[in-house]
Amino acid sequence: MSWSVIIPLILFLIYHSLNVYTDAKFRITKNLWHLLFLVIGLLFYFVFAPANTWYHPLAAMGIALVAGLILEFARMSSPGDTKMMAVTAILMTLLIPHHSFIRIAIAVVLFHLFLFALVTYGKLFYDVGIKQTFKNQFNDIKALLLPGVPISKTKVFEHFPGAVTIMGGSLLYFITVSILESAGIGY
Repeated sequence: MSWSVIIPLILFLIYHSLNVYTDAKFRITKNLWHLLFLVIGLLFYFVFAPANTWYHPLAAMGIALVAGLILEFARMSSPGDTKMMAVTAILMTLLIPHHSFIRIAIAVVLFHLFLFALVTYGKLFYDVGIKQTFKNQFNDIKALLLPGVPISKTKVFEHFPGAVTIMGGSLLYFITVSILESAGIGY
């Protein structure tokens, strides 16, 4: 691993460690940290820019921001999670500079949602059982399609720290890509 990957990885781990701690303990993330790491990430990219064009981190940030706003509108996310996904997309363009910015931004969001779904379904399976969980899911799908069918009111988490799944999902993506590339799979 070269310094152009180690330094962004250290930045990534510091940024997410701070956010996971404060999000899990106090249910807040600091806007100053988001701004600071956004500026540091962009400065690092533009000073030590890989062969990619100048707009890659900005485009990745924009895509992650739009996806986060959609999740906020659907009440699946909070504003802090949206900011965190945008900054994470910039840091991931530093970690994996040869990947498409579209792939990186979508991966940040999808891997976050994947881990969130795993945690949610794990808790539902534990609380109400597998059969009842899928029965509730089937009834909720029917409620979307047919008027008058009640939606289940199962509350899985009162407040879930999104920083945990954003960090975990991004690390999972980075590790997966690294392993696949070292095995000669992928590009």
